[in-house]
Amino acid sequence: MNGFNHNLNGQPEDSTVVYELVVSKQEYYGWYYQIFKNGTLIIQQKSIPAAKGAQFFVSYSDAFVIGNLVTEKLRRGENPKITVKELQEKGISFEN
Repeated sequence: MNGFNHNLNGQPEDSTVVYELVVSKQEYYGWYYQIFKNGTLIIQQKSIPAAKGAQFFVSYSDAFVIGNLVTEKLRRGENPKITVKELQEKGISFEN
């Protein structure tokens, strides 16, 4: 994989579950993240979730922050949906 790997395994209910966040640069525009569960790709997010239209993460940091938030929600068994409010609270660059 081309990207930056972050093993985000905490103390999930099932200790055999391992989440991995990979942040990569898109070929022509922006950054994106992928989340793997036990080595299997479960989410590939190439645009900013909850943002209108096809808006892309402008930095590695923005993609990492939201990818990490999604991963934490998955680990807690929550719906991984991201809201506009969360994007704003995290300081993500996007147009609303």
